[in-house]
Amino acid sequence: MRSLALLALFAATSASTYAQGGIAHFCPTGLNGSLISATGSSRLGVNGGAGDLVLHASNVPPGAPGVFVMSQAYSQPIPFGQGFRCISGQILRLPIVSNATFALDYTAPAVTGLFTPGAVWNFQFWFRAGGSFDLSDGVEITFDTRELVTNITNIEQSWFSGHPLAWTGGMELIQDQTAWNAFWAMHTSGQFPPTTAPPVDFNAAAVVAVFTGTLSHGGVLIAVRSCALSVTTLDVHTTTTGPGMFCPVPAVITQPCHIVSVPRVPNMTLGDWIAGAVFNNCP
Repeated sequence: MRSLALLALFAATSASTYAQGGIAHFCPTGLNGSLISATGSSRLGVNGGAGDLVLHASNVPPGAPGVFVMSQAYSQPIPFGQGFRCISGQILRLPIVSNATFALDYTAPAVTGLFTPGAVWNFQFWFRAGGSFDLSDGVEITFDTRELVTNITNIEQSWFSGHPLAWTGGMELIQDQTAWNAFWAMHTSGQFPPTTAPPVDFNAAAVVAVFTGTLSHGGVLIAVRSCALSVTTLDVHTTTTGPGMFCPVPAVITQPCHIVSVPRVPNMTLGDWIAGAVFNNCP
């Protein structure tokens, strides 16, 4: 009967439903309720080829030694210590840590050549707990993957802004109401009467703002065309449009910007800004 219960538990908890960013969770947690997560991106060739993916585990006794284990296969949950082992096949142990955190170096001799475009690896954290040991749930990560974020919502596209980045150019990511109120106050500082920040549900969304920097003429617009998420790193694609050679332009100082909301994932950070431009010449 216990094996049937385990099979039912596995079916309910380990079917991999992809979240944005090419990661999915599987496997029940053990007695300590430890959950595994990742930050950074799974893209290859980042940071000189070493990558910037960091594995984390929560609900681990402070200072408890443990290892992140990885495999390309998983199985039904197998009772193991105080938890369940759900990875199978050839299992690789990463170095021992005492803070339940490990920065995965793709160029380390023990893993060289294992992370290739499209490769899928499963991870769990195995740690000491009291007089026994426990494991976290599992996470499946597809490497060198960026998933397109399609539901981008326009907030404002403008030629003018009072935000500091409006003068220098750049991007900003806003993930809570306090930061959003402060951002909007700076952005609209030249407007009268002042306006309140548009509503954003920061439980489900984050705000991305992009600025071209100050221009000495009008007629130029910047637009966020798409975003791509790898684990927790968001890359932003924009297109700047405007008049080309021999086109009449307004002689006015402008700071083109575009502010949008995107679906939020925990620990989201900004990655690359991939900028394109279309300027049409006039006769």
